Amino acid sequence: MPSPRGLLLTLTEPPPAMEVEFNAWYDTEHIPERNMIPGVIGSRRWRAVTTNAVKYLATYELSGADVLQSPNYLRHVGNGFTPWSRRCLDTCITFRRWAATQIGGDAAPEPWSKAMLLVTGRTLQTIPDDLPGVVCGRVFFDLSGGSAQGKSLELTHLTLIELTSKTVCTGDAWRRFLEAVQQAGELPALYESYAA
Repeated sequence: MPSPRGLLLTLTEPPPAMEVEFNAWYDTEHIPERNMIPGVIGSRRWRAVTTNAVKYLATYELSGADVLQSPNYLRHVGNGFTPWSRRCLDTCITFRRWAATQIGGDAAPEPWSKAMLLVTGRTLQTIPDDLPGVVCGRVFFDLSGGSAQGKSLELTHLTLIELTSKTVCTGDAWRRFLEAVQQAGELPALYESYAA
């Protein structure tokens, strides 16, 4: 039986004075470099729609979470960062990172989805079948404990719900789901697809 799919998820926010350079670095150096690592299936960037959410979300799809321990991956982190990587990451106002493994199947992301609802927390979220506009829903177990500027985030689950549009999270079914998520103490944030 193959190992479950893995995910590296990051939330980043550069200071306003660095935003143009940060996005240039991400789009021209960082994403292409990560996509060349064996076991990285692909990556995608998202921009926050929700007020008070961290501005940028990046998802790195992995053949398995063990990719993040491979020599090919480790060569590009820490002491392997390029000077530009170090400059851009060191200036981030916010930098959060999770390494996770997919729970319950090997569903893949849909490249044509236009938005994503990210739910982070300590509770396993079930994605109701009656939510309109859902392209794909996947749940991941946090293997890393998550970190933000070196501090643990103590989250256990990441739920990624890909959507046809950033405007579909309306109506009774969505209201019930979002109320249940918030009552459970979970943190929902809506993101739209980011294109350079």
